[in-house]
Amino acid sequence: RRRHTRYWRDWSSDVCSSDLKVLDLFAGCGGLSLAMEQVGFDVSWAVEVNPYSCATYRSLHPGTLLLEEDISKSFARCLDSENGLPKPGEVDLIMGGPPCQGFCGINRHRHIGDPRNSMVETFFDFVDYYRPKAVLLENVSGMLSLEKGKAIKGFLRALKEADYKCRLGILQAGCYGVPQNRWRIFVLATLETKEAPAFPAPLHCFPRTVAFDTAQFKDAIIRPPSPERSEEHTSELQSRQYLVCRLLLEKK
Repeated sequence: RRRHTRYWRDWSSDVCSSDLKVLDLFAGCGGLSLAMEQVGFDVSWAVEVNPYSCATYRSLHPGTLLLEEDISKSFARCLDSENGLPKPGEVDLIMGGPPCQGFCGINRHRHIGDPRNSMVETFFDFVDYYRPKAVLLENVSGMLSLEKGKAIKGFLRALKEADYKCRLGILQAGCYGVPQNRWRIFVLATLETKEAPAFPAPLHCFPRTVAFDTAQFKDAIIRPPSPERSEEHTSELQSRQYLVCRLLLEKK
């Protein structure tokens, strides 16, 4: 985690020399906000509609202005420049994970017309209005297969037409120390750099290396380290565990 913390700090200093102000959309309980705060970002505003998630978010981020409402209402309030809400030029990073239920492959009745899928367009509305220096979007890999990736292709095209440099990454959570088989896609886009930063390299080997629903976008998969290089990416904790086990076996 320390290695990735250093990565995000270096990236933030490249994008903007001053404190970065963040708008977190579809904020949930505040996981993304927490991660960004840990590396020095100022999460000033957030939007979430679920009241239980909002209660948790407020307990974790008491200094963030949280709008507990449908995101379309929040966007209308931003357009009206209500007190406390940011104005164009005041947001450095817009991030969030739009609802994934309409994209998820487990949903046997998924279809591109699911109203929840249109939230990706609403996400871009915020980007187009505020034109932040950076954008970070997260979602499930099923977004890449539904209607041949129509939603993600449209989102990337809109960003590029708005002069953003974009990078799509397909990451396995298990390769970054999370004990779960969880593939996720991320879009990282920047406005004032020559190209979007590369995603951090995986730290661990992980047995689940097949990413479903990604055929058209296989070049975007951030692969885990090869077995012969796994020791270079093994965490300090894993190294200590290995040494302890070896000592115990030798004693026997």
